[in-house]
Amino acid sequence: MGNVWTAIFSAERLGVWLLAVSGLLISAEVVSGEEGEHSQDFYVDMAYQFLEADGGGLALVSPRDVLVVTRVWTDQQDNTHVRFQQVAADLPVWGGEVSIHLRADGGVYHVNGNTVTIAAGDMASVRLSGEEVVVAIRKLESGRYAKAKIAAPELLVVLVDGLPRKTYRVAVSLGLKREFLFMDANNGGLIKVLTGSPTK
Repeated sequence: MGNVWTAIFSAERLGVWLLAVSGLLISAEVVSGEEGEHSQDFYVDMAYQFLEADGGGLALVSPRDVLVVTRVWTDQQDNTHVRFQQVAADLPVWGGEVSIHLRADGGVYHVNGNTVTIAAGDMASVRLSGEEVVVAIRKLESGRYAKAKIAAPELLVVLVDGLPRKTYRVAVSLGLKREFLFMDANNGGLIKVLTGSPTK
C-alpha cells in the first residue's frame, strides 16, 4: 500500500513539476517575442511619419490620405518594407507607388518609387461599366481587337495632358502579344496603348 501512495505522490509531483516547467517555457517565449521587436503597425506609422516630414522629397501634403498600404514584409536581415499605393477619389493612381525600407529600430534607410501630382478639381464621373468598355474596344475602328482575348478592366486615375482622368486599364492578348489599352471611363475614348507588362 505504501508503494501505491508513493507512486501517486511522485506522479503528482512530476505533474506539478512539468506544469511549472511548461509555464516557464511559455513565459520565456512571450518575453523573447516582445523584446526588440515591433508590430507591422509600428513600421507603417514610422513610414507615414517619415513621409509627413517630407522624407524622400515627395512633397506630399497629407500622406495618410493619399497613400494606402498594399504590403508590409520583413526580410531575413530584420529590415521591414512598407509598400504604398497612391490613390485619388478612392482609385489607384497610375504610376503612384512608393516603398519605404526601414531598419529594425524603425529608422528609414531607403525610399523608392514615385507619386503623381494631382491637380485639385473634380474629375469627370464614371459613366461606362467595364463591360461597356470591352464592347467599345472590340468596336475600335481598326478592328484589331474584334477577336482578341480581353481581361476584366481595372479602374484607375491616369494623368492625361497633366490632368487626372478616371480611366479603365484593359489587358488585351493578341496571340503571344499583350497590349494595355487605357480607355476613358466617361466617354469610352482610347487614351493610349502600351505593350509589355506595365505596373500601377
